[in-house]
Amino acid sequence: EALARAFAAKKSFKDEPSLQVLETLLNDELRLAVESEMHMDFNNACLHLAKRIIADPKTASWWFDLGCVTCRSGDDAKAEECFHKALGIDIRHVNANLALGTLMCKRDNYREAEKYFRQASDGSSDVLAWSCCIVFFDLESKEQERKACSKQLSMSEKKTGSTKKSAYLRAGSFFVELHATQLVERAMTQEFMRNPGG
Repeated sequence: EALARAFAAKKSFKDEPSLQVLETLLNDELRLAVESEMHMDFNNACLHLAKRIIADPKTASWWFDLGCVTCRSGDDAKAEECFHKALGIDIRHVNANLALGTLMCKRDNYREAEKYFRQASDGSSDVLAWSCCIVFFDLESKEQERKACSKQLSMSEKKTGSTKKSAYLRAGSFFVELHATQLVERAMTQEFMRNPGG
């Protein structure tokens, strides 16, 4: 209720106190969602994240956050809806594209997965996008594409000043969040094969 009132105030006044109250309430909802998930209470976590969306349904990253928690709760179909909502707001939302690519891999729908991985990395210097593409093309045994993505990753790390890190470890961390066992196993296997000394 307080969240709805603060959001209404934001729409009508645009004054600083109302915006601060809204921001505080939204941060509280995020904190409560994280705490709920830590206690394995996914329903409550999703409820808190949904309250943020009610306050502002046009924020793609909030749909992505809800999709991730929903996915970790085991409801991939609902997670997919959330990721599509995020893309409906921002078609170039890198993480939503990566998440959909990951979900498609979990379903063995590699043609669709490739579409989302390519969309995530297209024209992007996002190191996570390029890392996930490397693992995907490695999984698909498309060596030429994997090498091209490796080159793009190197350029992106330089361009963004990102810490140089193994693409397989970086992507594996993302895949773990979405319970994509096959991709995690592939990433870790390739990490051990390509970087045996760590």
